[in-house]
Amino acid sequence: MKSFFVLLIGATVLVCGQVAAAPRKITEAEKQFCADAYHKYCSEYGLESAALRNCKDGKGRSLPHD
Repeated sequence: MKSFFVLLIGATVLVCGQVAAAPRKITEAEKQFCADAYHKYCSEYGLESAALRNCKDGKGRSLPHD
């Protein structure tokens, strides 16, 4: 009986973890916000570059959030 409950709890955790990790669609407003922030703060760096990632990480702490 104890092993049944352990198995049941394990299955529940597995299912909940998969549901929580399900990706969601990025809205048009989020895309526009990202584009605006790129042009305003980090446009001197190439797309998908390490320098851009560093810029976004540094500026992201100070950007307003909805």
